[in-house]
Amino acid sequence: MLSMFKWFKNSAKCKRWMLLILVGILFLCHGIANLMVNKELSTAEIIFVVISFVVGIVSVVLGMLFMQRRILEMVVEESDTRSEGNNVNSLIFNKKVYNQGPKIVVIGGGTGLNTVLRGLKNYTDNITAIVTVSDYGETPTNSRKQLKVLPLEDIQSSLAALAMDEDKMEKLLNVEFKEGQLSGLSFGDIYFLAMNNMYGNFQESIERSGEVLNMTGKVIPVTLEPIDICAELEDGTVVKTRDKIPDEVQRTGNKIGRIFVSPTNVKPTPGVIEAIKDADAIIIGPGSLYTNVIPNLLVNGIAKAINSNTITANVMGSVHFSSPEQVRGGFSDSKSDIYSLGITMYEMVTGRVPFDGDTTVAIAIKHLQEEIIPPSRYTSDLPYALEQIILKCTQKNPDRRYANMGELIDDL
Repeated sequence: MLSMFKWFKNSAKCKRWMLLILVGILFLCHGIANLMVNKELSTAEIIFVVISFVVGIVSVVLGMLFMQRRILEMVVEESDTRSEGNNVNSLIFNKKVYNQGPKIVVIGGGTGLNTVLRGLKNYTDNITAIVTVSDYGETPTNSRKQLKVLPLEDIQSSLAALAMDEDKMEKLLNVEFKEGQLSGLSFGDIYFLAMNNMYGNFQESIERSGEVLNMTGKVIPVTLEPIDICAELEDGTVVKTRDKIPDEVQRTGNKIGRIFVSPTNVKPTPGVIEAIKDADAIIIGPGSLYTNVIPNLLVNGIAKAINSNTITANVMGSVHFSSPEQVRGGFSDSKSDIYSLGITMYEMVTGRVPFDGDTTVAIAIKHLQEEIIPPSRYTSDLPYALEQIILKCTQKNPDRRYANMGELIDDL
């Protein structure tokens, strides 16, 4: 009963058409009453009755047409909140464009991937996020211990990023109960456990979540098998936990020799290879190269599918301008931005970036290991002072760069 009052809210914009229909009915009733009461009608009365019928019928018809139009607009607005148009034509057009938009596959993990997903969902519904599930080596939360669920932090964040109301969804999935028998448990873990019990397997429970959570596109874990992301440093040290790789690199000062997953013979989740081959565009990253991007490519068949001649692969990211610490997946701050600015200035004065390669991985490794060629090698008349500023900005060690933008501006 209370739901009927929603039609009378100002935001519904339906009251005017209800009033128009009511006015039309009154005119029709008045005309019918004159015909039934009066045995004889004068010319003026006949004209008035005809006018009553015409006005009544037109009012009712127009009111019903505009009422139906407004109801349709409300339905489309409720089903797709991205639409900004205020008329039914633009709303339906936008809905059609989203449904028939390009098929985009996004590969990665972490906050970088979720930022891309939040932007893409405004342009197409056909998004497939292939996400790293690689927290197996990390200390599980109390909720995961009690419920015995898989490490789903990245999956959960990607689902929230694709939801229509991402902020509310993220807060909901991250709710942790403080009291009672559920104390210490996370709603997200409880939800995925319930979905897994309902559909019988982890993969289908993730796919079905798109319908339950009203989200755009779908999220697929790159593999359903437990894996550890490991790094072998130049001195032979092997780090077997993903979240410890940046800390160990920073502590020892050793460079990363290679990244591998354990076990090595890992099968991709069903549907991952097919999604990649069927994609109109593939976005790899942005995100931590070593801990969120490369591990996806090490799963059997993923790299081959991306490089297949049956697809066109597009890599999006800013690896040409990424600082060494960003490439390692370590802590980044304003000094990382100063490094990126230095690369930008280098390109402005030389017409080229200092590090380039055939793949993003090759470029990233050059940022880590190769020394930058002085820009004066390509621009002979470059002022010495400007070259020194660029070289200071692009030092591998953050401590050797400018401490802040103020110092850089003073030198400029």
